[in-house]
Amino acid sequence: MKRIIDIVLLVSASLLTVSCRISDGFSSRHNPEGLRTYTYSLMNSMLDSPLQVMDLMTEIDVYLRLPDAEKMKEEYREMRENLKNLDLLSLKYIGAGQIDTDGKSLFEVGSRWCFVEDGYFRYSASWRIYPGHKDRLVITCVGENEWEIEEDGNGDMLRMHVTGTQSEAVAGKLDYAVTCSGLVAPDEDGYSAEFSTDGMLWLNSVDDTYDDPYCYRCYTGDFYVRIFSGGAEKDWCRMISGPDGTLSYETNL
Repeated sequence: MKRIIDIVLLVSASLLTVSCRISDGFSSRHNPEGLRTYTYSLMNSMLDSPLQVMDLMTEIDVYLRLPDAEKMKEEYREMRENLKNLDLLSLKYIGAGQIDTDGKSLFEVGSRWCFVEDGYFRYSASWRIYPGHKDRLVITCVGENEWEIEEDGNGDMLRMHVTGTQSEAVAGKLDYAVTCSGLVAPDEDGYSAEFSTDGMLWLNSVDDTYDDPYCYRCYTGDFYVRIFSGGAEKDWCRMISGPDGTLSYETNL
């Protein structure tokens, strides 16, 4: 049950927006460090956070299909307290958002779950409150343990294909192979971005010693970002994630 609580505390992180311009908010930081920082932030916002939502939705789906007696176990107490029925097809998870299930299991091919965030999130390490926006995430089951995830909000766009396999590290959990691409809408200075992945895996960790404190799963693969100004490409960065949490970067600068 602790896993559910941890996910809920982070679930709306996908609402954080980052400027496409490599800047600290006061002056230009057009250098490799600024480009690396932007790429890492975009990965957290556009990749890690939607997968947190995916995990929460699968946990809720499993709970909904349990016998009533099973739901009364202590391990599901937080779920019972926070998951509320709005109507036959809609749920509310307090601290996360509203879920429209279409009356089907998320594991049923053709099912389509929609998640609308509350508009804020609590970062579990410090309990800080950040502003957010009520973006809409749509998860569609397209095969056995296979989903398409789409998000449109504030002019940004995300398209993700997720294939789940049983985790070798944590029994009953799914590891994800992820293919993702998307756009970041132009900011006030006319800067925009495109991003994509290559060979990205999101894996359950056997312990809490994984080296990256800002992602709740361990991951490996490449995340690639191209930054544009006025339609012309200005910068690019490739973030390469090792299975032990180590990161390396390639940039045009």
